[in-house]
Amino acid sequence: MVVNGTDSVTLQGFVRYNAESGTTVHTDEALAHQGIFHKTSPEHLNRYASEFAGRHNICFLDTVEMTLKMIAGMEDKQLWYIELIDW
Repeated sequence: MVVNGTDSVTLQGFVRYNAESGTTVHTDEALAHQGIFHKTSPEHLNRYASEFAGRHNICFLDTVEMTLKMIAGMEDKQLWYIELIDW
């Protein structure tokens, strides 16, 4: 999902509309409601969200396990810059 703004009214409204009552919301602690945020264009949003989710899913591993898992995930994969910018 793409949020149309980063002001507190927009972000809080988005959470209220999309999250069930009682849900714990975790953020990247970017303080977007105070005007400091990490902006990602819609064309790269999926890649950013996938990376963020992947990091969250391995946060319980120690450094060696985390490194091995990340290396295994990169095996036989190549990302060309032209594909990244979607030309």
